[in-house]
Amino acid sequence: MGSVDRPRQRTLLDPLTPRARAARKPGVAPSPTRAELVARLEEAQRKNAVLEQTCASLRDTQAELIYAEKVKAIGDIAAGVAHDYNNTLGAILARTQLALHRLEQSSPDTRAIAADLRAAEKIAAQGASSIERLQEFAGRREAMPLVSLNVNDVVRNAVELTRPKWNEELEPAGRRIEVVMELADVPPVRGFASDVTQVLSNLIHNAIDAMPGGGTLRFRTAHEAGHVVIDVVDDGEGIPEEIQPRLFKPFFTTRAAAPGLGLSIVEKVVAQHGGDVVVTSREGEGASFRIRLPAEGATIDAIETQESAAKVPGAFRILLVDDIEDVRESCRDMLIAGGHDVVDTGSGREAIAMIGPGRFDLVFTDLGMPDVTGFEVAREAKRRSPGLPVILLSGWSLEDDDARVAECEIDHVLAKPCTMSDLLEAVENTLRETGQPRGEREAAGSLEST
Repeated sequence: MGSVDRPRQRTLLDPLTPRARAARKPGVAPSPTRAELVARLEEAQRKNAVLEQTCASLRDTQAELIYAEKVKAIGDIAAGVAHDYNNTLGAILARTQLALHRLEQSSPDTRAIAADLRAAEKIAAQGASSIERLQEFAGRREAMPLVSLNVNDVVRNAVELTRPKWNEELEPAGRRIEVVMELADVPPVRGFASDVTQVLSNLIHNAIDAMPGGGTLRFRTAHEAGHVVIDVVDDGEGIPEEIQPRLFKPFFTTRAAAPGLGLSIVEKVVAQHGGDVVVTSREGEGASFRIRLPAEGATIDAIETQESAAKVPGAFRILLVDDIEDVRESCRDMLIAGGHDVVDTGSGREAIAMIGPGRFDLVFTDLGMPDVTGFEVAREAKRRSPGLPVILLSGWSLEDDDARVAECEIDHVLAKPCTMSDLLEAVENTLRETGQPRGEREAAGSLEST
């Protein structure tokens, strides 16, 4: 009887659930109830929502900061471009005013006038090269092949182009800059004359700013260990040692009015030419910038920097289309000076209406115009007068529009700004490549119209 009752008593005396029994064991937490699990899940979801909102807010803040930095960078670049072009336009203005002043004299010095105009032409070409560098920086210009350069000629050219700044502008104010050139017989280098000229011009402007009371600016060239060396040395205020490592950083400047791009451009251009540039200076003892460029090898004769206008056999009737009046008039006058007959208009629609079989030998059209684009002018020209050559003038890079250029059957693309030589050579080459003299086209047009 007793042995039967004992197990029944254990069951009655230990009615705890497994959760209650687990709670009695030391160090073991009871399993959460369903209500507790639901509450924990809701709390986790609430915290997750707060976290997602915080992340979204951080992403928005980051995007705003990135946008602000981009706007600042664009502003800095725009300020730098404006600074460079103020220098360029100032030099062109000075040269043209000198030429006009000399023309007004009782016995004009035609040689001096011609020299002023050639200098203005070179400065303008240098400005165009600066735009090409910006396009290349933005990935919008194909790399062009380097050519042989006589470094000594480039040095002389840079000195001459900056003369209005260091000679004609500063001397009347009592700041005399003496320029000394010690140019050795050196081999040529491979590069762009306009780019290397820009490098030296930037260094000249920096040196002038470092000599507020005037001083000596010295240029030396040498051939050392397979490199052509150009030293630009001034005896100005010098550069503190602690800031020299930052000199070539973009936007770094010690002058409030300067954008801080001059020396960064110097370093970038020299590097693109396979060279390097270093500075040596002590505060109060002037500064020396040394540029090293790889020598090409054999010595060559001085390179002619003045382009001669292309000779075009015979006169052609050309339709010129550009909505910018100054550009249109300049191109028209250059084509007329080359012996051609020119009809010009500022409207793409008017140009299309003028085109017909045998009326023109060639169409020059701008790309971006307010009424119709140059692509539309070209397409209509080919439709109305099959075989009529079309040259597209553009200040934009057309690397991404090759397919459209081909679709519109454009025969040649000419970048703005272009020289008179570029313009006349484009006419000659395009008409030669199309192989249709005017007489043949007129005959073809007559047959089509019958």
